[in-house]
Amino acid sequence: MGSKLQEIIDAKDLPKIYGGELDWKYEDAPSLDEDAQKALGEMPKGPTIFVDGAPTKPSVPEGTLKN
Repeated sequence: MGSKLQEIIDAKDLPKIYGGELDWKYEDAPSLDEDAQKALGEMPKGPTIFVDGAPTKPSVPEGTLKN
């Protein structure tokens, strides 16, 4: 599987478990590259949508959450 993934993903961006060089496991937060860090700042937690390129929490229609 690793060789096929390395055809489309740089080894530095591919987790070691899939044959890459990235020290990352499933439980870890996403590993953002420099461009993504500049765009996002910090990785948003929970549901997020992007509006005009900026991360935004989606609105929850009134009455859909139980107290």
